[in-house]
Amino acid sequence: MSDRLTRPFARWSRLASLAAVGLALSACGFRPMDAHRPDEPGAPELARIDIPPIPERVGQLMRSGIARRLNPSGAAADSAYTLRVSYGAATVGRGTRSDDSAIRNDYVLNVSFSLEAKPDGDTPGRLLLSGTSSAVTRHNNPEQLYAGYVSERAAQERAADMAAEDVARQIRLYFRYPQNYPVTAAPQVPPPAAPTRPTRP
Repeated sequence: MSDRLTRPFARWSRLASLAAVGLALSACGFRPMDAHRPDEPGAPELARIDIPPIPERVGQLMRSGIARRLNPSGAAADSAYTLRVSYGAATVGRGTRSDDSAIRNDYVLNVSFSLEAKPDGDTPGRLLLSGTSSAVTRHNNPEQLYAGYVSERAAQERAADMAAEDVARQIRLYFRYPQNYPVTAAPQVPPPAAPTRPTRP
């Protein structure tokens, strides 16, 4: 049988093997450690996290991405926590043309966050968790202005989605394994991690 005929069979064979492995892992109860499960410990508390607005378009994308991952059903619940998020972004040129303009750009997004418990009666609010996250995406920098604008916005969207996934993952792990985290003191507002606006080379 020729290579042209055997190649599709080999590809389907590999895909079938991967599918079988996935089914076997699912059958034995395997799940990624940070995968979202409605029945996981602390899951009901995730719907009680309030996320204040985050400035600018990238911040809005991150906010909606985090909220969607922490509370996929969108179920309403009494707010008991505040998740504060700040970020900084920069654009770094890679490669140069004859006119010194960049051929490609790296969009670098640095995020800081803090999770606070809101005051409840005589119980004061306190900082539960703080952390950081970074995301880097690369995009072409074409000479056409509009094409470059579209490419840059797409890179920002990818970076915002990556950062939202990582922040939500850290929050889920905190509620799943609170015993692994030290008790902290009063709430703190995270400082911006980098310049707040991207800069073009």
